[in-house]
Amino acid sequence: MECVKGDPYLSDMSRTKGHVAQLTSGCWHPYTKEEFLTAAMDENGKERLDPVKSHRPDLPITSGQGGRVASQVVLLSSYVIRNLGLSKRVDDDQDPREAILKFAKEAEENPYWIAPAYKQTQPKPVFSVPVETGEDGQPDSKKPKKSKI
Repeated sequence: MECVKGDPYLSDMSRTKGHVAQLTSGCWHPYTKEEFLTAAMDENGKERLDPVKSHRPDLPITSGQGGRVASQVVLLSSYVIRNLGLSKRVDDDQDPREAILKFAKEAEENPYWIAPAYKQTQPKPVFSVPVETGEDGQPDSKKPKKSKI
């Protein structure tokens, strides 16, 4: 016990963290000699070793994957993934070019994404305006401007 100015009993009691024990049922902590180990502190350590009592609760769910269901928040991205079939997985051995070409004929016959948006405003598709080229083969917008003197 160290020498402290004042009542030594009060200075020792400040290190017990509120647990009071008789001299026979408590001991000094084996690692830190300033703390007084009591039966209550020992019991807390035993509870932490019990896997059932010290089980960490599951974290809140942020998405509905893996068999767990999330709350009913409807976002545009989740709607598109759920209803338009964009959540299909692509196999590693599948060639992406072949997968796109497989649907090219169907997309040409039955346009779904772009064509319905312009059906009323632009029935005949106009993709680009032909650019006039000069005698050297460059478009007029790319030629350097000549200053007039």
